[in-house]
Amino acid sequence: MDVPWKKVLKLSQMILGLTALAPVGAAVGAAGDLIPDDDDDDDEQAWIVKTIPSWKLLCRGLMDIPMEDSRRGLVLQGRLWSDWFSHYGKPPKHSWIEKLSAEVVMAVKAEMASTISQGS
Repeated sequence: MDVPWKKVLKLSQMILGLTALAPVGAAVGAAGDLIPDDDDDDDEQAWIVKTIPSWKLLCRGLMDIPMEDSRRGLVLQGRLWSDWFSHYGKPPKHSWIEKLSAEVVMAVKAEMASTISQGS
């Protein structure tokens, strides 16, 4: 299966734009503008942006539970799969789930790092 790279870059920009890494998100979005459109679906992007906060909240909550990172990843990916299937009525691509879950985890870790005081 071909990966729609423009959508991947736009998704990364949306997730990073909701964190302390907003300047990085802008750079990622600029890279997406260099790739020709491949049937952008604005409704899909709007749904993803609306759903990202709940995914980030789940991810943050999972970090407080003592379990292996691989298990946390499976729980988050299961939620992403379930939300997609509930919304669209068809299973998402596995590559989409892996990429999105990695982006959500990175955004949550960036937010956590930005709240840690630097100390004197």
